[in-house]
Amino acid sequence: MEISAASTFSQIWDAFARKNKIDVSKVKVVRVAPGARFNLLLSGKVDILADIFMTNEYPVLQSKEQKLNTLKVGDYGFPLIGYTLVASDRVIEQKADLVKRFNVAAIRGFRFTIDNPDKASEIAAKAYPQQLKEDITKGQVKELVAFLKLGEPRQLFLGSDESWSKTVALLKDSGAISEQKPASAYYTNKFVPK
Repeated sequence: MEISAASTFSQIWDAFARKNKIDVSKVKVVRVAPGARFNLLLSGKVDILADIFMTNEYPVLQSKEQKLNTLKVGDYGFPLIGYTLVASDRVIEQKADLVKRFNVAAIRGFRFTIDNPDKASEIAAKAYPQQLKEDITKGQVKELVAFLKLGEPRQLFLGSDESWSKTVALLKDSGAISEQKPASAYYTNKFVPK
């Protein structure tokens, strides 16, 4: 199994293994530079590529005409938190209006993408023709729309004490953070448009 040292999964691997009763002595973990990851999987040198972005990397890998199986950590005791936006306390305090306007624009963009995935893919591919191939971009948008429907709570950018408490408890248990604060210390719904 390949786990990038800087990846999210690297932070939770030990806790994930404990929770799912995985004997880590039977799993050989390989750590390589991010650019070498795909080739290891596609060449069969590793069986598992941990911590890929379903909304970005997965459609690229799928385009290589190789059937891939996916295991989502949310299905194995690590529930997903809904799609969120992050800003520093300083920006929130000093530029609250900017945060509010950004959230309004972001939600409009996400809603357009959810309602018009093919059009959104076409717009993105036309805006960046050198970097984005339309067929791969369509796959990425399709995965993004599916991913957005997995999070809890369902409303875009909306947090809940329950979801944040579960997420932070998992991070504490995994050792990714050393202390667990109350859920309200990690999120606010103050800037989520109605």
